[in-house]
Amino acid sequence: VLGIVFLIIYIGKLFASKQLSSIKSIAKYNIHNLLFTALLVMMILSTLINGVTDYVVNGDSYRQESLLSFFLYFCFYYFCTSKINSKKLKTILFYTLIVAGLCVAVCEMINFLITPVPAFEYASGPSAIYHNSNHYAYFITVNIMLSSVLFIKEKKYILKALCIISFVINTIVLILNDTFGCYIACLFG
Repeated sequence: VLGIVFLIIYIGKLFASKQLSSIKSIAKYNIHNLLFTALLVMMILSTLINGVTDYVVNGDSYRQESLLSFFLYFCFYYFCTSKINSKKLKTILFYTLIVAGLCVAVCEMINFLITPVPAFEYASGPSAIYHNSNHYAYFITVNIMLSSVLFIKEKKYILKALCIISFVINTIVLILNDTFGCYIACLFG
């Protein structure tokens, strides 16, 4: 609901500032949104080509995330976060993600190497709070990439230390997780 309200306010703001006055101005000021719109259109087209099944409508048995869920993730989560212009707020969000990822990674190391963590008992393999180890590997990959970039760009030594610790621990957990696609993503990233 908040995403819809935010979208309406944003579109109103674009009309007021004349950024939606022509196709050229739309392309100039919103190229990233146009690319994500193309992704959404491709999601719908591929679904129509492959057939609308129960899985598409209701999702799988344990997450129940349908095509609509994924569509809304892109529409609102991406869109809302792409409009954050405050460098301070972005920094807070980045470090919140790093600290949260580091906490989960340490708990997963304890779970995998020392003693079972009760919160992870329903996970399959080294997947921490996620049901599937691949899904956790994607989260780890984001944390590894973010930690490495912030380590390079950060000026404060304490935050640099946090970034390198997060990078190393998440890399170890990714190795334990054993998801080859994420190894490749981190290598090229």
